[in-house]
Amino acid sequence: MSSLSILEKEWLSTEDLKNTFYEKESPLHESFKAVLVVDDDEALRKVIELMLSDKYKVLSAKNGEEAVKLYKEHRPDIVLMDILMPQMDGITATKKIKEIDENAKIIGITAYAKQKKKEMLDAGVIMVLEKPFKKSRLLQIIENALGPP
Repeated sequence: MSSLSILEKEWLSTEDLKNTFYEKESPLHESFKAVLVVDDDEALRKVIELMLSDKYKVLSAKNGEEAVKLYKEHRPDIVLMDILMPQMDGITATKKIKEIDENAKIIGITAYAKQKKKEMLDAGVIMVLEKPFKKSRLLQIIENALGPP
């Protein structure tokens, strides 16, 4: 079983992360703004879900195909889109989501920002966030795009 360092020296196993995230039931839950997290790295997806789950309703997809499907079904307020993924990459998925909703707010997240930034912006992302990033930076970017939760 693998583990991750999250926020300084707190260690959680990936199994603990899996058990932490799924649909929190709360009277306010439906009024939360929705964020779709798209990344083929399951551990990173779960960490981002953990970072956001107290302020946002979080949906997740492991590739671009799932992202497009979930976007059609749920119309999240914002999408965090990895770029390099199997099946359908984030650039293609961004273009398909923009065909569905030209006003979709999509933030590109990638470790390859320097190489992919222009292509991502041309596809329709509102900005590019380079991995790794801190929770405070991620929340600031989402709040700037959406307004306070």
